[in-house]
Amino acid sequence: MNQRIIIFLFFISTLFRLTATAQDFVKTEEDKDSKKDAKSFVVRSLDEKTQKIHIMPDYFRHILRISCLKDTITDYDFWGVPVETHLLNKQFLEIKYAVRGGSGIGAEDIMLLCVSNNKLCESMHVQSFLTGESGDEQENFNIKIAALKGVDRKTYKLVVNVHDAVNSKRDPASNYKYNNQTILSFDASRNVFYSIKQDLYQSFINVYDPKNRNTQKTSIGGNFPAIILGKETCYFIKGGWYQFADNKELYPYAAGTTK
Repeated sequence: MNQRIIIFLFFISTLFRLTATAQDFVKTEEDKDSKKDAKSFVVRSLDEKTQKIHIMPDYFRHILRISCLKDTITDYDFWGVPVETHLLNKQFLEIKYAVRGGSGIGAEDIMLLCVSNNKLCESMHVQSFLTGESGDEQENFNIKIAALKGVDRKTYKLVVNVHDAVNSKRDPASNYKYNNQTILSFDASRNVFYSIKQDLYQSFINVYDPKNRNTQKTSIGGNFPAIILGKETCYFIKGGWYQFADNKELYPYAAGTTK
């Protein structure tokens, strides 16, 4: 009996070492890829200073960090694949990255960042891509930035193409296909793009606060910028982008993003 126990413990110990070795190998390789795919961009801040924005993926931990001189954004919803980047007008950095989705769902977010007073500004942070099937229904949502027009904060306009479609075999009456181009203005005081500004005076439940890892009830009052992209509407409130859930809950759009 003792010999069997010894053999069993030896087997478990060996299996544990092999698993740990495999994990260490994966981590080492993904750390190498993370360092290889790290990027830096030189931008002109909104207060006319030269700044550098660093993009640092962590593929092993599924974390995306973006930093400038005195600020860092950390996204814990990062799926762990290389990001797409594009510099607009030397002041705005467009970042597209895959996020966690459910089974059979592909999803991407898009951030449009600028720098002001040595701080990163999320001028836009919305869903850029969603595709998936549920039963016999297929959904496809996709937005693309077509152009940035204007020369300063008073004249900036962002042109965005929107495609939104649902195809259901079970309920054909619910099918729709929406293609449109929308033009967003720029709020020079908040440094964000918007479609309209809307009054909100209610109490909401923040579904998830990634910084404190809890839910909390918050009273909202004021006039806030909103981005309308097809059926999707996001509000810029207290320095972040939010959506309504069931018309009573205020959900932080990028629930895994913290500063």
